[in-house]
Amino acid sequence: MFSNNGFIILLTLLIALMASITPMPLSVDAFRPDWVLIVLVYWCLALPNKVNIVTAWVMGFILDV
Repeated sequence: MFSNNGFIILLTLLIALMASITPMPLSVDAFRPDWVLIVLVYWCLALPNKVNIVTAWVMGFILDV
């Protein structure tokens, strides 16, 4: 595993944010997954000591703003 996994976590969360806010045609918009939720669940299960409810709250706040 990477010794600097904080950077990897941040990078994957930023990619998930960009994938969530990218506009898509209406015909396929209903099939778009919630990327931020998927990435947060993965990191909460993989590294629960680094990614927790505070991280989820911050990501939700950023996504809403």
